[in-house]
Amino acid sequence: MAVEIICETCGKHFSINPYRIKIGEGKFCSRKCVRVQRHEIVKTCLTCGKEFFVVPSQDRRKYCSYDCAYKYRKGEKNPRWVKKITINCQTCGNQFEVIPSRIKKAEVKFCSTKCAGEANKLYPPEKRPNWQGGISKIIKLCQTCNKQFEASTYNVNKGFGSFCSRSCVGKTRTGNKNSNWNDGSSFKPYCPKFNERLKERIRERDNRTCQLCGEEENIKKLDCHHIHYDRENCYPDLISLCHICNSKVNGNRKYYEELFMNKLNENGLLLWSR
Repeated sequence: MAVEIICETCGKHFSINPYRIKIGEGKFCSRKCVRVQRHEIVKTCLTCGKEFFVVPSQDRRKYCSYDCAYKYRKGEKNPRWVKKITINCQTCGNQFEVIPSRIKKAEVKFCSTKCAGEANKLYPPEKRPNWQGGISKIIKLCQTCNKQFEASTYNVNKGFGSFCSRSCVGKTRTGNKNSNWNDGSSFKPYCPKFNERLKERIRERDNRTCQLCGEEENIKKLDCHHIHYDRENCYPDLISLCHICNSKVNGNRKYYEELFMNKLNENGLLLWSR
């Protein structure tokens, strides 16, 4: 229900919702009274001639909006405005406008990239205006297949150009040639006791929660991680991890071994019975 109060500026009675009084509003009957209270100044926009109000701290404003400020400074009214010059395209002969500074730097000769491309076709590469000597190539011997191939001097100077193809690069990084090689541990079989029944017992023991990030098991079941990264040992070397954390712990293994063993020890699970 609306209540009647008195305007603090003009003393006029007006009705207002009680909620607006609670949040600190409803002191003035109109926007005009608010402007009087704020000592707002009336100004005229230099672009559209419309009157607008500003507080004393914004007395330097000349435009009612950003659009009017942009329109006023557009074209010749802009202090940085430079009159463009009309020149002819060297390919098609059409006239186009360009600022004088680009002509002095010899940057503009064509009206479009299409005309520039057509002009380049008329000259051999070494006579084109953007020619920089080309990319020199040398004959190299692939370190994998011993096949000869051409490599740019730029790549050779950067330390590349040792292999003729990506497949040859891949061959140098497989098996024991890879920096992450760990004696082929990924090919070793799991312990016979490491079955689905044991995995479910581990998940139940850990309350079906990832023991690293704390995420609860959802649609996808949690992984059972071997703490010491030994597939042949299943007890008490298992802990529940989500798929993301199980991939994460493959790096910095000593840290995670100590972390998970301390966690099992704190929870009294080193003597856990299956």
